[in-house]
This record gives sequence, C-alpha cells and structure tokens, in this order.
Amino acid sequence: MVLLVFCVLLLSGFLVQCRAASETDAQSAVSEASQRIGVCYGAVANAGSAGANVSALLQILNTAGDLLSEAQLALSHGGLNSSYALALQSQQMLQGFEARAAGEQSDAAHASFVGLMVNVVGSLVATVAVPIGSVALWTRVKRRAVRVVKRTSAQVDLGEYRLTFVVVTVVVMLLVASPALSRLVVYPRTTFFSEMYLLGSDQMAEGYPYNVSSGQNYTVYLGVGDQLGYCAYYVVEVKFRNETESAPSSFGPLENRTPSGLPSLFNVTAFVADEQDWELPITFSFDYSVTGNSQVVFHSLTLNGEVLNLEGQVTAWNATENVFFGNLIFELWIYNAQATVLSYHDRFVDLKLNMTS
Repeated sequence: MVLLVFCVLLLSGFLVQCRAASETDAQSAVSEASQRIGVCYGAVANAGSAGANVSALLQILNTAGDLLSEAQLALSHGGLNSSYALALQSQQMLQGFEARAAGEQSDAAHASFVGLMVNVVGSLVATVAVPIGSVALWTRVKRRAVRVVKRTSAQVDLGEYRLTFVVVTVVVMLLVASPALSRLVVYPRTTFFSEMYLLGSDQMAEGYPYNVSSGQNYTVYLGVGDQLGYCAYYVVEVKFRNETESAPSSFGPLENRTPSGLPSLFNVTAFVADEQDWELPITFSFDYSVTGNSQVVFHSLTLNGEVLNLEGQVTAWNATENVFFGNLIFELWIYNAQATVLSYHDRFVDLKLNMTS
C-alpha cells in the first residue's frame, strides 16, 4: 500500500513537471515567434524603403501574424500543445524570409540606380544634345539656303522660320528633360497618418448592428489605412466592456489619448503597405443569458470562429436608455521597430450594442 501511494505521488509529480515544461515550451515558442515577426518586419520595412514591391512579403507576414494570434489565444485558454504547434508554424512560415527581403532590397536599389542613370543622367545628356543638334541643323539649313541663292539668284529669307525653329527646339528639350524633371521636382509629402474605420454588413458606413440577440451572427468590416510613408505593423486589440468599465479616450490631442484598461480578448495582426488599405470581415455572436430584468450574464463571444471567454462579465439594466448596454471595441496598436514594442496608436472604433433582445 505504501509503495502504491509512493508511486502515485511520484507519477503526479512527474505529470506536474511535464505540464509545467509544456507550458514553458509554449510560452517560449510564442515569444520566439513574436520576436521573429518583429525582425522580419524590420527586413521588409527596409526593402519597402528601398522601393521594392513588398506585397508578397507582407502576405507572408500576415499569415505568420494570424498564426501567432491563434497561438496567443490558445495559450491564454490553456491549449498548450495547440499554442506550441501554431507558434512553430508561424516561425516556419518565415524561414528564409530575411534573405528574400534582402534580395528584394538589393534588386530595388539596383533598379533605382539604373533608373537614375537612364532617366536622369541620360535625360540630361539628351537635353544638352538637343540644342547642339539644333544649332548644327540650323547651320546646315542656312548653308544650303546660301547655295540655293548663289545658284538661282533667288531671294531666301530664313528669318521668319527662326522663331519656329527655336520654339520647336525648346519643346523638344522639355520633352527630353521630363524624365529627369519628374525625379528632381518632387513635392514632398507633408501629412503622415493612419486611419481606422468600421463598415456595416454591406461595406457601407451604415447598417451597423445594434439590437443583438444571443446566438445570432452579425457581420461588420474592419479597415486600417496606412499613410505613414512606410509599411506598417499594426495589431488590433479586441475588447468588450459594459458601461461602467474602462473605455479608450476619444477627446483631446491624439498623442494624449489612452486605451481601455481592459485586457485584450483577441489580437488581429495586420501588415499594411504604404498608401494601402487592409480590410477584414468580422463575424461575431454573443452567448449570454438574462437574469430577470436586472442584468445580462455573458458566457462567450465568438469572433471569426474563435470562441473568446466572457465568463464573469455582466451588464446591468440602464433605466435611462431602457437597454442592457454592451460595447465591442477595436483598438489600434502599432509596432515600433526601434524600441521593438507595440504601443497604442491613439485610434479605436467600436460598436454600441443593445443586448435587450
């Protein structure tokens, strides 16, 4: 009997150690995947700054970011094996990524140099050659006119053609110089910003869900626009609150606004090229129950197939508005490559929901 108890205790300790080791492995894998994505983002940002078309690279990063988000969610729910596997998949997606980005950057730099030589240097040389050729041509025309006069004793006046010849020469010079001018005369961008928006089910700024029933699906479209002058690494944090809980601030200068103090239920990663928009359909549903006429008790939020835990979340009856109030929030965060951290990007969109149904 004593031996049996000893074996049970030993086995229990072994299982606890295995679980702890598995949790450590999952956390480590998620952390490494996050760091790897940050490094790869830096590589693709450099390639984009060199003028490379990084659309394909951003697609790979977005896929890796989606896997990382799923790994983080699985880890928060205790799905250690799933979290570990998803984090490894995210890292495997990025094998050879830096070398590919470096190659794209090198090709873009070479193409830029060739373009500079052809469009600027070649154009300037041709621009100088035009008046020289024009003078040579005019001289030849005059000599031929003189020979005609000597041979026929006719009167030839080239003065009336001189102005036309000069105008044509100037026009040709401008046409030849236009490639160089287009590169040298560039109006600098003065406004840099990100934008965030939410559209209804018809992808219009209308038709937003308001009256929400338990178990019913609703669809909106979440969008982020990048006008920062470089490709950006965004993370959208999804949060849900009742009217007494912390909300993100929406007044005052952007740099003074703060996010909600609530924890994120789910993160959506988006890598967006400069002057491009990223858009994602969001389908969500709530599982909740009404206890009498006093409060709504939430159980879960399903968002794009991911079940997010809302146990313990309640909202009380608002006698002024005659609703059970709920607030689904999407906060925008941005990755700082120099500090290697995500920081709140001073923007959010939200849905105010009536849970009375």
